[in-house]
Amino acid sequence: MAVVLGKQSALRVWDGVAASRNRGARVNQSVSCGRTLVYGQSVPAGRSGSFKRNEPGSCAVPFNRYANDASGAPAACAASPDQRIRVMPNTPAVSQGASVVGRSAPFAFQSSRDFRHALERDTKAAVKLLMSGATPAFDPSIRDRFFSDGSPIHATVAHARLRRAGGGIETSVRKGPFHPRSFMRIEDGLYVSTPEMAFCEMASVLSLERLIALGFELCGTYRRASTFGLARYDATPLTSPGALASFIEKSPQFKGVKKARRALPYILAGSASPRESELAMLLCLPYSLGGYGLPHPTMNAEMPLPKNVAATGRSSLRCDLYWPVARLDVEYDSAEFHSAERLLANDSMRRIALESMDVTSVNLTAEHLRRASLFDEAAQGIARILGKRVRLPGDLRLKQERLWRELGIVSSDMGLLPAMGTSDSSEPKEGVSLLLG
Repeated sequence: MAVVLGKQSALRVWDGVAASRNRGARVNQSVSCGRTLVYGQSVPAGRSGSFKRNEPGSCAVPFNRYANDASGAPAACAASPDQRIRVMPNTPAVSQGASVVGRSAPFAFQSSRDFRHALERDTKAAVKLLMSGATPAFDPSIRDRFFSDGSPIHATVAHARLRRAGGGIETSVRKGPFHPRSFMRIEDGLYVSTPEMAFCEMASVLSLERLIALGFELCGTYRRASTFGLARYDATPLTSPGALASFIEKSPQFKGVKKARRALPYILAGSASPRESELAMLLCLPYSLGGYGLPHPTMNAEMPLPKNVAATGRSSLRCDLYWPVARLDVEYDSAEFHSAERLLANDSMRRIALESMDVTSVNLTAEHLRRASLFDEAAQGIARILGKRVRLPGDLRLKQERLWRELGIVSSDMGLLPAMGTSDSSEPKEGVSLLLG
């Protein structure tokens, strides 16, 4: 029997939320992506294929990290450099390679060898037993590992004859063929879903706003914290907007493909933190989605410093959101999201360096995201610097409320903001004072 976990299971592993029963629950995209391991398939890396019918002993399970070797280098488990998996390095293996606390199933492995061995002796055997209706004879059980609330595992099978009920499994039918980049090969008979495939699958269960946020993360250099684990920064992007677009173009069979296509134009590469992604969305999404419709910035643009400034020990600095034409840098000040390499963000030397290059710098803080009125003032000030003529529709407040809610941002005064009409924000930027927090 060939089985691969479907979108509902992916949602639960990523969020710990059963979407069918908790549609109003906030989704926390806790991604390392690639949540589906496929066993016993005849789908080599780089080739498309469909599930074989009546194939014995073939099943799939979700996992929650990527594998590195002990030195932290990516494990070469795939056919090409862009088809690799990773797990947080230098983390001791727990419970024979799989530790489960809460509603997600985070895995931590010291090396790629430990990762493969743990899968072979633990997960694979457990899922086979569970799919056969038996209870895994080890602790923790596969069901406890993935869903501590007792929710069933949602799986997808290749044919209706393979469907079964009970035993903690709910199945649905889905046939191939799949895009050549749907799976990454770990070893013979063991595959993992790619970030591009996971994005398409999640398109059918996430709202458009959350799907865009997920795209930012997949194309960014950060990983959100899972239920059990730490957030990661300065990571390698899992994919790119171009790779997502190419995959979606050649994958018309996905249920959420229309929503995925709609999300693509708003996904930017290079975000270094969730807050940077949220700022870009709040500022640049169109009015129809609750944004201010500003032009797209370059995320984390590297700015070479002049020699007189570089003498301080730095040859360049990065701008969170940078508009090169207007020479505008918008920074989110938070040590939580910026690594030690970024600690000059609040230093006066940074502002002096930018001023020496004729770059205007605007700093936003967590307070701007706690008070929508303060953020509104900042956004309209940024629009003036960009020379953007902002025409704010009267129903923008309602759409803003939805966007902030979908992103999980709680504002103390969103409901107190006045209704909007037409605003002309095209005044010249000379003399504009933007001391924004």
